[in-house]
Amino acid sequence: MIAFSIVVIFTLGSSLYAEIVLGPTELVHFWVPFPAVVTRPVTVPIPGGGTVFARPILVEVHKQGIFKRAVNPWVIGLSTHWLVNVGDRSYRIGLRLVDTTLPVKWEVSAGIPWDPGSKTFARPIESGKTIPELGIDWFFYIPEDVRPLHVWYSGGLVVFDADSGETLTFLPITIRFGG
Repeated sequence: MIAFSIVVIFTLGSSLYAEIVLGPTELVHFWVPFPAVVTRPVTVPIPGGGTVFARPILVEVHKQGIFKRAVNPWVIGLSTHWLVNVGDRSYRIGLRLVDTTLPVKWEVSAGIPWDPGSKTFARPIESGKTIPELGIDWFFYIPEDVRPLHVWYSGGLVVFDADSGETLTFLPITIRFGG
């Protein structure tokens, strides 16, 4: 009975830990300037002052925390709160992930309307501004057949002009296991 109680407490504690601690702390956060070229680490000036630092995203799963690897190793989270218009005019933008064969869950909240079907924002973002109250999380679910591979995902995030379809930024993303 004592062993059973210990297992139940450990299981419930692990679930609570995963919800409260792992969710927010194991997400890889990054800035996304648009329009911009991000093929290497780059600092991009923002019209009106300031800069945005951006770089290709590399998630090295084997370097994540021990609790993350023990409790929730097959879900990789990426997050941004910062889509910054570094151009000289307003853009109404959309987002898409490219070259993904993995199941990905999008969670988007913003201070302007978001269309989950077309993955576009309803209003233009002015030059030098960001989307207010933005939170975007992507959860990549790693299927069993992908887990033995060295590279789990090699693609990227595209920010596009929602009116013309033109690509404004391509941010490379790689999720890999092992060095």
